[in-house]
Amino acid sequence: MATQKFASELQSLITVNVAGMGNLGVFDKRAGGETMAKPALYRPGGMGPQVAVPALPTFQDLTISKGFDLNKDIPIIAKLMQLSGRANVTVTEQMLDSDGNAFGTPRVWNGILADVNPGIGDGESEVTRIWDITVIATTVSN
Repeated sequence: MATQKFASELQSLITVNVAGMGNLGVFDKRAGGETMAKPALYRPGGMGPQVAVPALPTFQDLTISKGFDLNKDIPIIAKLMQLSGRANVTVTEQMLDSDGNAFGTPRVWNGILADVNPGIGDGESEVTRIWDITVIATTVSN
């Protein structure tokens, strides 16, 4: 295993599993999925010091994307569009070392499929078509 101090963004293996469809394979990018909380502030009477009251975290939406594969993505996207708003989704991101080997424990988000974007159609573009899904995350673990 290679030793390195910092990881680059490309050192991750992102997979998506959708209920009713199974493993959709490896995706190129993951954005979102951060946790956030809004602890309440409380100041007791008598000019007491301000206190932060703990709060539960919420999770930001995830957008998972990949290049459009003409040989297999058309029926996958069609089925995902039918399942939008209802299907349970698991997104797994496994960090990789500089040799492409699994490193550490994968992070796993569970949620509901919200949006399906089949990619942009542009007759004047030479850019690779990218399609993506948005997942409303309900849990995250690692």
